[in-house]
Amino acid sequence: MRKKFKFIGLFLCAFFVAASVMFSGDSNKVFADDNFQIGTANFNGTAENSAKVGDINFNNPEIGWKRFDDTNSQITYTSGWKNHDWQECYDGTETYTDTPNIVKKVSFSFRGTKFRIIGNKHPTYNSTVSVTIDGVKVDTYNPYASSTQRQVLLYNYESNKPMANHSVVLQFDTATANAEIDAIDIDSTGNLNKESISLGKTTDSLNVGQTDILTATVTPDDTTNKAVKWTSSDESVATVDENGKVTAVKAGTATITATTTDGSNLSKSCVVTVTQPYTPPVVTGNRATLTLYMVNGSTKQYDLSKDELNNFLNWYNGMTNPLSAQCYVFNVPVVGSYVTNKDYIPFNKIDDFKVQEYTK
Repeated sequence: MRKKFKFIGLFLCAFFVAASVMFSGDSNKVFADDNFQIGTANFNGTAENSAKVGDINFNNPEIGWKRFDDTNSQITYTSGWKNHDWQECYDGTETYTDTPNIVKKVSFSFRGTKFRIIGNKHPTYNSTVSVTIDGVKVDTYNPYASSTQRQVLLYNYESNKPMANHSVVLQFDTATANAEIDAIDIDSTGNLNKESISLGKTTDSLNVGQTDILTATVTPDDTTNKAVKWTSSDESVATVDENGKVTAVKAGTATITATTTDGSNLSKSCVVTVTQPYTPPVVTGNRATLTLYMVNGSTKQYDLSKDELNNFLNWYNGMTNPLSAQCYVFNVPVVGSYVTNKDYIPFNKIDDFKVQEYTK
């Protein structure tokens, strides 16, 4: 029995040693979690950061940097991009597109002061890539090379400003078919934060002439450029100014949209329904005969003063308000010994009516 336990103990020890060797890989690759790698050594073993644009086999982030793989969920790709397993790329994957004549963008938001783009150079990657930071185009780079180069430091951006949230958009030439991203490095103390936009309301109801203020919220809170552009799908129905103030113009429906201006082009919309409020007709006589045609075919007739007629017209045309009374009450002459005589007319029983005014 003792020999058996000894054998099992030796087997487990050997297993863990083998596993340690198998999964340790490059000694510089230390994953703090599944989403990024913290740099523990500088390129070529130098004391300070020494990687420069164009360096190949830039396999790991340097000290003070954190690397995210191209598959990270905080990185957004336009349609047409595909993920590809390729062992020569960082973490064994790359995200690429080979579709010509489409808009090709890669965007991400990060909290930090610096970032690097890592990718491959290739004879078919003859595409100038524009770099937009917080809505301002700041630079370009080109991943073309006469022969294939792996894990190249394609672009480097560093700022001396305090830590803040920034949005980055990489836009590739539309006509060029091939483009690729392998990894992104940022400050080791920073993080990728997916930017988002929301509106205080997604539907709104206004009468013609009324106004309302829509509020757009861009997160994270410390996003450097939180400006939005407001647009209306139909300015003949509702307009919107640069502050989100909506003005109802005429009856109908318009979609008011807020879009970020930092290059991420995130947007949210509010559907505005505009109603023309009822304006009661001007009663010219001091009395009127009101004839109601009921849905059951019967007819009711009332002799009303000018004020009584206006009260009925306002009630009838205000039935779009859910708080309105469902019945209108007419006081009619008392017959016999009764104290009151009232007709209760349900709104949904009225088919049509006619007004004949006169002066008495």
